[in-house]
Amino acid sequence: MSGLRYIEPVPPHRAMGLVADVYRAIRRDFGVLGDVRNGRSPFIAHAPVPDLLAAAWSVLYETMLVGRVPRATKESVAATISTLNACPFCAETHTMMAAGATGKGDHEVAPIVEWARATRSPHSGLLASPPFDPDKAPEILTTALLFHYINRVVSVFLGEAGVLPASGPPRRAMEAAMTGYFRYRSKRRPDVGASLDLLPDVVAAPAPDWAANAPAIAIALGRFETVIDSAARSTLAPAVRDRLDVTLQNWDGSDPGISRAWLEDGVTDLRGQDRDVTQLLLLTALAPYRLSDDDVSRFRRHHPSDAELVAAVCWAAFTAARRTSEWWAHPTGDASEAS
Repeated sequence: MSGLRYIEPVPPHRAMGLVADVYRAIRRDFGVLGDVRNGRSPFIAHAPVPDLLAAAWSVLYETMLVGRVPRATKESVAATISTLNACPFCAETHTMMAAGATGKGDHEVAPIVEWARATRSPHSGLLASPPFDPDKAPEILTTALLFHYINRVVSVFLGEAGVLPASGPPRRAMEAAMTGYFRYRSKRRPDVGASLDLLPDVVAAPAPDWAANAPAIAIALGRFETVIDSAARSTLAPAVRDRLDVTLQNWDGSDPGISRAWLEDGVTDLRGQDRDVTQLLLLTALAPYRLSDDDVSRFRRHHPSDAELVAAVCWAAFTAARRTSEWWAHPTGDASEAS
């Protein structure tokens, strides 16, 4: 379990209580808890905040593993968005999962993949005219939201390395083995709503309108928002949360690039703790690949625990993902451009 950065993981043999319950559920229903080579896992990265781990897993379960949309379609959306966000770990994993579910996807998955590629382009006509029926929207839109979130968490805590070896026969052999395993695992048919028993006492925040006709997704997503906002309020000052919110309102979905000038501009009027914490939030939301050891060390001066770091990173990642979802819910592009 040495593959995570910045936090001490909770390995399965030491997991207790809710963390142990979620780990068991992930292994049973998802098939794998972590990277077979070194144990890296976006799930284990959430474990310092057990409620957050349970809530994140519940959204993934109710969105990706059950429902009416074919698994291969949702895995293709996950892989496409992970590629868009330059997250090799997620892109490789979900490309293999999509291949493992081949033959069980939508006949016209290509337009849905093109829609997924446009989810960081707020004025795209594809967002104004999505290529799927309204009854598929809860699963497809929540999959998109989930991976805009997870990709950022993975970039921070797992780094830039993918799941597979770099090249050659070892890569091909591992890819074939994992695709075959995922093909076997995709035959399982878990029950809708089964994950909701993990956090029965959490009151769900109102879910987006597009999730309304999928009650299990609406509850899971609403609980996730409740848990993540609660963790943020216990760690982050209102001023730094407001700064990220304001920054994201002016964000156009583009990558800020290699220079850190944009970051300096974003914190130029802040000092001390507020400056150090805001830098970590802005980097996680807009350029997680640029987050450095020094950035994390400065945050740790004020918030030394793993739980605080996980809460801050996850809240910033979700806030950015939630911002992208506003573009899909209220598109401004010309639908005629999508044809």
